[in-house]
Order: sequence, then structure tokens, then C-alpha cells
Amino acid sequence: MSARDHENIIGGVLMAGIGLATVWLAHDYRAGTLVRMGPGYFPMVLGWLLTGIGMAIFFPALRRSGKLPSIHLRSFALILLAVVIFAATVERLGLIAASFATALVASFAEYESTLAGRLLLAASVTAITIVIFSFGLGMSIPLIPRNIW
Repeated sequence: MSARDHENIIGGVLMAGIGLATVWLAHDYRAGTLVRMGPGYFPMVLGWLLTGIGMAIFFPALRRSGKLPSIHLRSFALILLAVVIFAATVERLGLIAASFATALVASFAEYESTLAGRLLLAASVTAITIVIFSFGLGMSIPLIPRNIW
């Protein structure tokens, strides 16, 4: 055990850093108001929320003991691969197939999951993705490939 909770210190700093980077990148967009949101409103709010959550993780971790984090390159590579798979397949295969494939590949980053658990996770993430992005936000991402029939 070391003197500090390094895992949460690193996680909090990374989360706050991503939040601040989001705020910085979104500062050129018009934010608008809560009633008439501009293109910069959501990224700005999300950036400040991530920064706040990162700080809420970081500061208590300074007082806790913990262990040094271990780096799992296989997990890191699988998460990056999952993001690339989504970007490469969402237009050609549609949101359903791309979300399912992304979640399935990303689930292999966890060593102890079973195949049934991974498939259930992928199906759940796909269903939530469809509900949020297609029905909730009304985004025009096709659910299935346009030329399937």
C-alpha cells in the first residue's frame, strides 16, 4: 500500500482534464439559453460536469490509501478497437449492428466475464443506445443498413 489512492487520483485528473478540454474546445460555439440551446450548450455543460465529477473523485483520493494501478494493455487496445469499430461500421451496418459489435468487443476488456454475460451486455447497451439516440434525441442514424432489402 502506498500513501495515496493513485487509481482515483489518476482517474479524477483524467476526467477533469477531459472536462476542461471539452469546455475549451466548445468555447467558440454559441451556447444559447436553456430554452433555446445553441450548438455549444451541451458540450459546455457536459465539460463542466465532467470537471466537477473529476474533482469530486480527485480530492477525497488524496486522503485515502491505495495501491499503484496496473496497466492492462490488452484492455486498453480492446477499448480503442471498439471505438474504431463503431466509427467504421455505423454508417454501413446501422446503429444496431455497430452498437452491438462495439459493446461486444469492449466487453472482452474485462477478463472475468462469461460469453453469455458479454452477449447480454451488448444487447442491453444496444437497446439503450437505440432508445436514447433514435427515439429520445431523434438522431437520423439508420438503425439497419439502408440497402439491406
